[in-house]
Amino acid sequence: KYFPLINRKNIVISTTLNSETYNDNQVDVLRNIKDIQKYMNETSFDEYFVIGGEMIYNYILNEQINMIDKVHISTLPHDYQCDTFFDFPKDKYELVSEKIFNDFKYEIYIPQL
Repeated sequence: KYFPLINRKNIVISTTLNSETYNDNQVDVLRNIKDIQKYMNETSFDEYFVIGGEMIYNYILNEQINMIDKVHISTLPHDYQCDTFFDFPKDKYELVSEKIFNDFKYEIYIPQL
């Protein structure tokens, strides 16, 4: 099901879908994960957020660390029936902020360039 983030431009990486699939101007479709850098160079948004999935996280966090200013991570201390996880490469980042709430932990990291 399609639920774009409101008041934002949403980028979908897909080899089968196109922008017309979504029928609105909130979505741009890129064909390849490596097109992200080109897209960022051709647009002028103040911030870009990567919201998944696993392959995209791993590519950006490990291969494109120079594109990153901050990494926001929320950790839920529960056991969920999930089938996909990603390992955040903490050795490449420095923890600069941590807040612990009743039902989750929120951390901000910056790259160690």
